[in-house]
Amino acid sequence: MTNASRDALRETIPPVLRRLRREKRYTKEVMAAKLNISARSYYDLEKGRSQCSAPVLVRTLNLVDDPGEQSRLLWALQRWMDLYESTAL
Repeated sequence: MTNASRDALRETIPPVLRRLRREKRYTKEVMAAKLNISARSYYDLEKGRSQCSAPVLVRTLNLVDDPGEQSRLLWALQRWMDLYESTAL
């Protein structure tokens, strides 16, 4: 993964995680458990201080109930990554 892709994920994932957690009315600790990571790791992800691993991204997508929302999220992630990679060249 390029630095541009990592930057794209750091900008895209935190607001998604926050919104999803709030919609489901999960605490940060519950959200961390759902993603199978520590509470500290979740906190860092939500703040954009660490990058999202592929397993955590898949678990996040599995928490999204609406298939249309899942597709939109995947599309948005791909678009951000393409944009960052094209500007990094």
